[in-house]
Amino acid sequence: MNEAWHFQRTIAQPFEVQGRGLHGGKKARVKVLPGDVNRGIVFRVYSSCGETVIPASLQWLSPFPRSTSLMREGVELKTVEHFLAACYLMGIDNLEVLVWGNELPAGDTSSRIWVEKFGRAGIIVQDARSPFFEIRRFLQVGNGQNYILAFPARKMQVFYFLDAVEHSRFAQFVTFSEEDPFLELAASRTFAFHFELPYLKESGLGKGAQDWAIIFDAQGRPSLPLRSPAEPALHKVLDFLGDLFLLKVRVRGCFFAVRSGHSLNREMAKLLSEEMAANSEYSSYCLH
Repeated sequence: MNEAWHFQRTIAQPFEVQGRGLHGGKKARVKVLPGDVNRGIVFRVYSSCGETVIPASLQWLSPFPRSTSLMREGVELKTVEHFLAACYLMGIDNLEVLVWGNELPAGDTSSRIWVEKFGRAGIIVQDARSPFFEIRRFLQVGNGQNYILAFPARKMQVFYFLDAVEHSRFAQFVTFSEEDPFLELAASRTFAFHFELPYLKESGLGKGAQDWAIIFDAQGRPSLPLRSPAEPALHKVLDFLGDLFLLKVRVRGCFFAVRSGHSLNREMAKLLSEEMAANSEYSSYCLH
């Protein structure tokens, strides 16, 4: 890993993005500004309530199906995981994110739009250590058919298995390490199985994803050409990295995830947060 990755980073120039939210389908506008050292990723949401400051933190996590949302003082910001995953992959620790709307623009339902924008804006290495937490013992969330296991390791690794149990002939397995190229991972799009569509429609989800999200039929055939053979499993890893970044640190550990989604991702993040709080050695690299 490049030594610069051991220091906090932010962008060199502001940029703006406009688009429709993935689930609500409503228009949103975002302006992303450089952030100060030790601030983390901070959203400033503008609504009829005025400005609401919502740090990207587990403290403000709001339960919402099929995505990750934050809420503070009654103001909710939905679908932040793809943005946070891009921050993780690009090594960005500190940003001020101004949002007009209640959901981040979805782009093509992957993290590619954010990775490209960060790249064009440029990255600045800041004069402070980047926070991390190293897993020290075996951890587990979930059971039966859906679970995440975590083991001690000196770097971030994710092993992910995905299938559609009892519904289709579909199975994928992917691996990702923090040292791997990540453009393919960042470009992996949101997907769903055909049998899930009635639930999604009834729940009012996916309204902004019709042109980009991939739908798999009972034989595992996609509605759109895949960008990589294991694009759905890669997207699950992308979501996992975004959800875990609500810890405001980079985690060093090895994760085995089987059929997991946002719910189990959040459970693992909360468990890791408890581990961090209980670890007396974890102090000097903690963002405030």
